[in-house]
Amino acid sequence: MTDYLSQSIFQPSIPTHLITDEDRRFFEAFSISIDPDGDDKVYLYAEDWCTAGVLPGEDPKDDIELSEDDLYDRFQEIIRRSNGELPWILKESSYSCSRMRPDGYGGSAVFITVDDVQFCSTSSWLEQRKHETESRDIGPEAVDSYLPLLREVFQALTT
Repeated sequence: MTDYLSQSIFQPSIPTHLITDEDRRFFEAFSISIDPDGDDKVYLYAEDWCTAGVLPGEDPKDDIELSEDDLYDRFQEIIRRSNGELPWILKESSYSCSRMRPDGYGGSAVFITVDDVQFCSTSSWLEQRKHETESRDIGPEAVDSYLPLLREVFQALTT
């Protein structure tokens, strides 16, 4: 049997006065650990990252199922509450596997601001690079690196 593993860290450490009891319930629902980092901050991490959580209700029928988007919304609330003290939070994840399987490794990153949540995975980045190389189609991420060369070619063609 193959075990797939995922771990995540959150940065930067968050000032303790920005975290409410409801935030702590969200973190617990996603199995996010909270460790002190100095006198007034906490470091968040998940040794076994899960992409869904459950907020327990008084009765099991009142449980609330949560998605990653709910967690990211919660982080945006913390950022908003910080009034500029905490402009962003990031989550970096690693994926590994108990067997050497091609689908068992990789990583991802999520960058959260008050207005936006951006995601990047190593798998999608590599797929884009493969596509660009095999099709010779330059993707939008690669355009900036080719602009100087394109300018030279254009100048050579127009002179």
